[in-house]
Amino acid sequence: MNPPAKPATPSEVVRAFFDHSAAGKLDLGLECWAPGAIWHVTGHSGWSRDYTPAEYLAMGKEWYARYPNYTYKFGRVSEAGELAYFFVRSQGGEAPGEAEGMMLYRVVDGRITEGWSVAASGGGAFAF
Repeated sequence: MNPPAKPATPSEVVRAFFDHSAAGKLDLGLECWAPGAIWHVTGHSGWSRDYTPAEYLAMGKEWYARYPNYTYKFGRVSEAGELAYFFVRSQGGEAPGEAEGMMLYRVVDGRITEGWSVAASGGGAFAF
């Protein structure tokens, strides 16, 4: 059996990361990240800092434990060269009501090298 083809576009790489992670295949999710990659949570919430990919996944696990009713939905997805932009709406998390934000990923040679979570709701006071 042939291994699955590597995703070709930045947004496909990011979607593969989310798909693997959601399916509990964290090892495959981590393979979507390049060695030395960093995830930045911007703003000034208690979650705001830089994370390694493994720390990012651990943070996600902690997030869902703290906010078990959290849901999110991707809106528009755009690309510009090696960048993939995911617009997100969520609820049930840290922000009151519905929150909006953007996740931006840099993908080089088929792997995520860097990413940013940018909250658009609450002036950066809440992670989304």
